[in-house]
Amino acid sequence: MKRRLFDLVASLSALCGIAAVLLLARSYTAMDSWHWSHYRPNAATAHVLDVRLYCARGTIEFVASTGMWRRSPSTAPKLTHSVLPSGQLMFGDSFRFGKDSEDFIDGLPAHGSNHTFIDFPIWILMAVTAVFPMIWLIRFIRRDRRPTTGRCKTCGYDLRATPNRCPECGSVSGPWSIA
Repeated sequence: MKRRLFDLVASLSALCGIAAVLLLARSYTAMDSWHWSHYRPNAATAHVLDVRLYCARGTIEFVASTGMWRRSPSTAPKLTHSVLPSGQLMFGDSFRFGKDSEDFIDGLPAHGSNHTFIDFPIWILMAVTAVFPMIWLIRFIRRDRRPTTGRCKTCGYDLRATPNRCPECGSVSGPWSIA
């Protein structure tokens, strides 16, 4: 069960790593911008949660903003995606994390708005997603190199002394299951 779960995690991590490589390649040709907003309008104001994700020139920037608009927006976009030329870069290619306060969210005047942001290079995402597939690959190579003659097929215990039953896991071994 643990091995199957690890195989699943390693496979998903490998897919995320492949997506990160493709995202890195795309980030040098275009800047992707994803924007999600959630508005709760009142009579005179509107509470807003504004989440943005930018990807350009090998860097990802995540920005989350909360605040209260002094007037309700006429239209409230839920999720938008836009592609800009890669030259319109708004951030550097280093690590940044922080909070700041501004009086504007999405160009509209806001009261008590807070912005939390994190910037990191895409190669960090690639390195993190490569850990589980590398461990899986090392285990796979070791599993193929392990000698199987006279060993239990279930746990790999040496069966030279007890060829009929494995003393480690208790599985019944006959001449047909000793490799």
